[in-house]
Amino acid sequence: MLEAAAWKNLVNEKHYYLLQFESGSSKDVDMIQKTLKDWQQTGFGFTNKGTEKLIFRKLFENTDQWLLWVKDSPFIVNEIDKEGKPNRLKTAAVTNEKTKRICSKCLQSGHNSATCGKVKPPGKNKCKVCGMLGHNRATCAVFKRQNKSQQ
Repeated sequence: MLEAAAWKNLVNEKHYYLLQFESGSSKDVDMIQKTLKDWQQTGFGFTNKGTEKLIFRKLFENTDQWLLWVKDSPFIVNEIDKEGKPNRLKTAAVTNEKTKRICSKCLQSGHNSATCGKVKPPGKNKCKVCGMLGHNRATCAVFKRQNKSQQ
């Protein structure tokens, strides 16, 4: 799960929030940029460990709007207060970090990128014998008739 450090920057009484990520893989960078496409990227660099640092900024009307965005965020957000102490905010990622996975392709929970697009809704099995939905080969009436006629 990706973590971000966040802080508020008041400029002319406007609430700008900044997110800083440290990422070791290009896959993570792609996911961050895809998720934050409506944010302005204001910083980029590398650490001495070779990981990338990305900083994004967005204007929010007020703190409540920021907290609403954080609540649905797929990231673990640690807001840094005025004293420099991190405060982990309750996000969708924190709530789901031990129970659900987040797909890096579609950003939905419940599966990963390897199975993205292959996940079938429950009850939508497609029979390989007749091509109909709702059953499989073992319960297919056509398959059973074919087997009886061959015996």
